[in-house]
Amino acid sequence: MNTITKVLSAVLFSASICNAYAATYILPYDSNRTWPAGYITPPDDLYLNGVRTTASAAFRSGGSNGIGVGNNYQIDTGESVSFEFDSGSASSVKFRLKSANKPGSSNQGEYDVIGYGVGGNLLGTVAQVGSGLIDASNLFGNALLSKLTVRSSFDTTLSLVDLHYNQTPSSGPTVLDFRVNDFYMQNGYDIFEMNTVTVTGSDESGPRRIALGISGGGVGVRGSGSDYLINEGQTVTFDFQGRAVSDLVTYFGGGSGISGVPVASRTIEAFNYQGQSLGTAQESLTGFDSISDLFGGAPISSFSVTSNPGASVSLVALSFNNAAAVPEPSSLVALICLGAITASFGSRR
Repeated sequence: MNTITKVLSAVLFSASICNAYAATYILPYDSNRTWPAGYITPPDDLYLNGVRTTASAAFRSGGSNGIGVGNNYQIDTGESVSFEFDSGSASSVKFRLKSANKPGSSNQGEYDVIGYGVGGNLLGTVAQVGSGLIDASNLFGNALLSKLTVRSSFDTTLSLVDLHYNQTPSSGPTVLDFRVNDFYMQNGYDIFEMNTVTVTGSDESGPRRIALGISGGGVGVRGSGSDYLINEGQTVTFDFQGRAVSDLVTYFGGGSGISGVPVASRTIEAFNYQGQSLGTAQESLTGFDSISDLFGGAPISSFSVTSNPGASVSLVALSFNNAAAVPEPSSLVALICLGAITASFGSRR
């Protein structure tokens, strides 16, 4: 049995021990929020954040109207999109319709929501009218869902832009996009938890509130400078809640720097599964930046980004795989249980 298989076995075993916690996810499909932008994958599916998204015909995502079926970025009459959850038991499932239009009637379009319970059993089909944030779980008596299908009907065109849900973390790729407007809170967050990541901010004086999703910007630290940037001397820390992750990639959208200081000049420090520092790295590149590569592919339990003197950084998004090789599977079980206890307290704002 190879190391990865042992780790996955430990993860599954720990789930039965500590009732693996359900993390809250938002999966965005429109171009302003989907990262990387511009998914066009006909006739394949899209697999992110523990959800496999498929369509009744060629599927595409990343347009300003969200999910598309066929040749556009909308769900037209008779077309459908399905979301299948890795855990087989997702809760608090909601989807957002930017619009639901039919000829002569704005946002009064009609569509069907089809729910499947644990084991794939059909729960029923519920006819709906209108747009906004639709509570799919509530339509089926808050039963756990293994799959959800949204099907347009009666000359209706749907713009489905995001999906919200709770489920146990999967071993597949997870994406967290900090431009999502849903994240924005006027006074910021002391601690922000989403998609199995805990985000905190600080500067030389100590902890600072963080802000997200302002004006399409990334994660930022409230205080001096722009709230959607990590400014000089400010630090944002990302903790993976008692797990070590692999294939960790960030996306830096830019920033600024005074004369002689590179734009987005920053110091990155990463920590291994035991919480020991893997060292620091100096970076100033914008675009995709593989944190895992910077530290030799070692599993990472947390990392921090600090803007260097005279610089500011826009950190837009990150992506990672939950499953990573760790030295001792038994330690993995214990720490995942600890992460589950911590996560059960939810977000503190």
